[in-house]
Amino acid sequence: MGDWRNYFTFQGRLNRKPYWLMSLIMGGVALVAFIVIGMLGAVATFLWILAAPLFVGFMWASMSIAARRLHDRNKSAWWLLLYQGLPSLLEVIGLLATQGGGASDATAFLRFISFCISMWVLVDLGFLRGVSGANRFGEDPLQPQGIAEAFA
Repeated sequence: MGDWRNYFTFQGRLNRKPYWLMSLIMGGVALVAFIVIGMLGAVATFLWILAAPLFVGFMWASMSIAARRLHDRNKSAWWLLLYQGLPSLLEVIGLLATQGGGASDATAFLRFISFCISMWVLVDLGFLRGVSGANRFGEDPLQPQGIAEAFA
């Protein structure tokens, strides 16, 4: 977990504890970074350009962590399309419907569906245990190492 490259790789598995730790660390760093950029952007508007590469980096790291957590649950990273893409798409459709003078009931329904999907993602990635033993994505991160490997 000490290696910063762990935030950017899509290979392997990640159990719940490192998932939560990495997510909290990233969230804290992102919050501080965007507050600082926001304060600097108030002084010089062109400094908002700094937010774009940070946003891309944080999104990449976020998808990497979620993909490895999905691998621990023996699911492909393609599930990220459903888990992150569908709620975003529903929010955009709801926003466009509201902008176009559409029914607020339909928008509320789309947001409710988006919320339900997001809650399932929270349960699936954050609270359910990964599969025991090795799977197609690698060894079980909770499996004890052999005695020779532990002291190597």
